[in-house]
Amino acid sequence: DDDDDEDDEEHEDDEVALLVVDKSKDQTLTHSTPVVEPELLIPPNPLILSSTMFLAKPENVRTEGLFRIPGDSGRFHSITDAYSRGNEVALEKENAHTVASALKKFLRGSPSFFNKETTQTILESFTHSDVDERIITLRSLTQANDLAHVVRLLAMIVGTDGNRMGEEQLVTSMGPSIFPTLGLNKIRVVLKGLVSEVDVLFPDVTLGTGNASGEHHHNTRRESSII
Repeated sequence: DDDDDEDDEEHEDDEVALLVVDKSKDQTLTHSTPVVEPELLIPPNPLILSSTMFLAKPENVRTEGLFRIPGDSGRFHSITDAYSRGNEVALEKENAHTVASALKKFLRGSPSFFNKETTQTILESFTHSDVDERIITLRSLTQANDLAHVVRLLAMIVGTDGNRMGEEQLVTSMGPSIFPTLGLNKIRVVLKGLVSEVDVLFPDVTLGTGNASGEHHHNTRRESSII
């Protein structure tokens, strides 16, 4: 009977245990206390939303040298200028390199976007925090939705054959535009960490799969992994 009681207690513990996959270490961590994940309440910037959705299309994400090969200079300046005035742009008429260049220009040219303080917070989340603390820190950022869209796109690029853009290529070609206040080695730490953990950090943000309107439904990896 004592053995049966112990088995029941273990079973009850199993029912509330949460499995969290730490992809950077490729191992499963067990947490007995759920951490409340902040909702991404602030919508993404219109240019970031439109450009990442456009570039995530299969025909575009396969483009060789995406974010490395520059697009039409006149066109990508026109795109960023139009969005800065609050106008929409029909990106379907543009090629992938031009839209990618517009996104890079916007990220690097916006003083308030991923500024030094925000960038330092992101860096420290990868150097001084565990995965649960990192989730709360990153999802609490004012620019969390923007970061999620950009990182989701980068992860798609890394996972797609044909574009010749692995993590290291994105570190050097896109990293300085996202985190202009960091040196290359620190960019490498942050960007590779974000890409490898995107499904854990931002499971509710997708590109082109039921999220075209920019709406983000509460669908966290903890809720789906309760056993």
